Amino acid sequence: MNIKNSPSVIFSSSITPMVNGDFVCGMLIKNHYWSSGDAELLISDPARYEDCFVISYADRQNTGKQPVADGVRVNMKNDADPFPARFIFWDSRTDETWKPDHAYMVKAYQKSNKQVEPIEPVKPIYTQAMFDAGELPMVGMMYQGGEIIKGRDRGDMFVIEEHGYWILANLDDIKPIKTDEDKLNVALWDSIDFAGSLDDSIIDEIRSELKNNPLFTITLNKD
Repeated sequence: MNIKNSPSVIFSSSITPMVNGDFVCGMLIKNHYWSSGDAELLISDPARYEDCFVISYADRQNTGKQPVADGVRVNMKNDADPFPARFIFWDSRTDETWKPDHAYMVKAYQKSNKQVEPIEPVKPIYTQAMFDAGELPMVGMMYQGGEIIKGRDRGDMFVIEEHGYWILANLDDIKPIKTDEDKLNVALWDSIDFAGSLDDSIIDEIRSELKNNPLFTITLNKD
């Protein structure tokens, strides 16, 4: 059996105490590989054996009370298949021994060890709409080509990061990122006023009607 596919001593001890006879790290507690003192220490202080894994579990005495949490699968001496502890009539089966189901413990241990991927925070972007409205970019915003790292005393000077380098830049160097909405607005504007002769208010009115029409579709280029 692959030790790496076995539950650790620490995890096992959090489910049920270790007992004499549990097969740990390829060595049976209290056999000739372990002194009596070693076995007692493993049982009483499993944290000392955090790098050890449980290869198999020994039988445990049924005291008549449920010894583990409801969902933990256990093997009763006279049952062919494991069952969740909550389905066992412990008080009526005191003549039987029990042990944790090793396959269940492996899956539970692997599940407990799964790393949760950190969620990267979404950084704000300096959009075309903000630029058109005359808004200044803020520290931490992304723009075309990089990120604004610091602001300077003067409102039009910034420290930016491009390609891993910090650069002193002015407002003209910080180009807004065009969102799909920005690209759509520009594309519609150019399509409506291709001759450059319409009044802005008329263009806005037509563009608004097109955007609200569910039958209207347009394909945007990546650029």
